[in-house]
Amino acid sequence: MLSAEPIKIGIAGPFSGPYVAAGDQQWQGAMQAVEDINKKGGINGNNLVLINADDACTNQKAEQIAKKFVASHEITAVIGHNCSATTLAAAKIYADAKMLMITPASTTPEITEHNYSSIFRTCGRDDTQGQVAADFMIHKLKAKKIAIFYTNTVYGRGIAESTKNALEKLGNPPILFQPLDHDQINDAFLLNKTSAIEPDVIYFGGLHTDAGNFLKYLHEHKINAIFMGSDGLASPDFVQAAGGPNNVADVYMTFFDDPSTRSEANKVLKELENKHITPTGYTLNSYAAVQAIATALKNAPPAKMSEWLHQHTVDSVLGPLKWDKNGDLNKNLFIVYKWNDDGGYDVYWRP
Repeated sequence: MLSAEPIKIGIAGPFSGPYVAAGDQQWQGAMQAVEDINKKGGINGNNLVLINADDACTNQKAEQIAKKFVASHEITAVIGHNCSATTLAAAKIYADAKMLMITPASTTPEITEHNYSSIFRTCGRDDTQGQVAADFMIHKLKAKKIAIFYTNTVYGRGIAESTKNALEKLGNPPILFQPLDHDQINDAFLLNKTSAIEPDVIYFGGLHTDAGNFLKYLHEHKINAIFMGSDGLASPDFVQAAGGPNNVADVYMTFFDDPSTRSEANKVLKELENKHITPTGYTLNSYAAVQAIATALKNAPPAKMSEWLHQHTVDSVLGPLKWDKNGDLNKNLFIVYKWNDDGGYDVYWRP
């Protein structure tokens, strides 16, 4: 029988606000993993329990949550945060307390470049993702004129700069590198500017709602350049914001490699689908984060979990996970997907 004293894992992300879809993916993946692990007896006879905390993708709330989790002395580890800015804001607090934190979705390189021994990811980094996007646009799409737009956030700016740097190394710098505030998505001046330069490809760095709104605006004004984005597009909210499946058809994006060929992944996918959950976006990355925490707990005391993860490989729904000294996965997870006219996306190209 499982102990009456559960092992508490914090999960922090945007469970309200404009990016709630990403938070829902994070929660659903983690909950399914906890359910599956508890069915098998938990961790050494103890149930796992998730403690939900909504940061709404704001730095102040993320810092408050991190301080609360650390001060409680009841939280064993944390899954989160989700937005890169909130993860950056919270990471130092967890690291100072030597509390294990695994983000399933934050791709900004800076997160793992502070020598924080207890900070990990189950996702890739923007510099790797930007290189894949640049290679695809130049070598597969044969683009000559690429315009980059990005939301003026840590994530949007980071992925845009990584892609820009990769394009420059390939000898084809973008003809436009334009930040966007939320109230500029429908800016007539930028529309005219874009129309005048006639780009082959418009690359957007930002999250699903902003990307969808921008794509919809381009469609409404008959700007028909190929549209490409990053992992931030991987949400049904992108389709909704863009105005429906017809508007997202033939859009490209970089995202994590499809793990569905693994038998373990297929089992999880079926469990989620039986609950009428479509496991898009970061769902399986969150599931894998729970697996990593659970595996570490089975093999080390809480104070040694981070050290154990740095030294071992974890079998997960995403495949074997091995981290470097910074907490980054030591393999490229990114490939290119193409959205279809059913509002879904399919594997299109592997580098």
